[in-house]
Amino acid sequence: MAPNYDGSVLLAQELERLNIKTVFTKTNKSFPSLSFSAVFKEIITGRYDVVHSHGFSSGIYASVPAKLKKLRHVMTAHDIFNEAQFSGYKGLINKFIISILFQFIDKIHCVSDDARDNLIRFFPKLKNIVTIPHGIEIKQFLDADVRDFREELKLGADVFIIGFLGRYMAPKGFKYLIDAMNKVCKLNATTNPIVICFGEDGGFLNRDRDRIRKLNLQDNFIFVPFEKNPASSLKGLDVVVMPSLWEAFGLLAIETMVAGTPIIASNCIGLRCVLKDTPAIKIPVKDSEYLASMIVKEMNDSSKNIFKKWSNENALKYDVSRKIKLYTDLYE
Repeated sequence: MAPNYDGSVLLAQELERLNIKTVFTKTNKSFPSLSFSAVFKEIITGRYDVVHSHGFSSGIYASVPAKLKKLRHVMTAHDIFNEAQFSGYKGLINKFIISILFQFIDKIHCVSDDARDNLIRFFPKLKNIVTIPHGIEIKQFLDADVRDFREELKLGADVFIIGFLGRYMAPKGFKYLIDAMNKVCKLNATTNPIVICFGEDGGFLNRDRDRIRKLNLQDNFIFVPFEKNPASSLKGLDVVVMPSLWEAFGLLAIETMVAGTPIIASNCIGLRCVLKDTPAIKIPVKDSEYLASMIVKEMNDSSKNIFKKWSNENALKYDVSRKIKLYTDLYE
């Protein structure tokens, strides 16, 4: 089951060859999400042996119908909780309800140690947690052809290409990249920095576009369609910027580094686990000033050779095939 939006449609097309059925649900295009009623109806009326929900909302929605039908239920947590979500009287009630519903779930799969610690911090009574870090198809990212953005988008030879591949939601920190670019354009006069943004709608993008116009940065941001296979695109970028406020894991960081492309990323919860012992250029959370200085530094002295060397030596440990037995054991 998935909300009907671009990412889900592309995923469904990939899964068709495996004879996997996708049930689409109506959704708000800006904030795609499932509805409790749709999930409840599908689980109650369908014939399933296991429910695997992805994300807190999906897990909460599926917990009651799965319990009623006595189905095994695994939830993969793709986010973290913060204090603001449980502030005030209403927040305490929500926390109490969630704590009960989470205990209905047979196994909660966390994708990093940070994500596990965060869950235990808010729900210390949970005993049904297992941690399996993400993996990727490394061959796809090692062997992909380089996408030539300079030719494709008719950019000049003096352009420095920055990539942003996150959703246009507050946790991804896009606003801090916009502010950083305002500073970069003032600090640097020899090279033309361009940010290529993947995905043309959703979340707070309209607000972000307004800020780009207000700062007169329209020529420094290019929006291209959502990319279902990002390996070639990652190889065509000079640097990827990931200014997240928090992550459960930070899969993009691994994909970028295995592709051999430099990354500037915030040292936030979840993402810091991924960046440890890598050449990633780490920045403080919400620090557009420092982000700007690191972009300029990368423009003046590229670290691409360092990242290519690291990729060749370390890619294997992120191979998803190494995780398959762990997932199989979880299902068993």
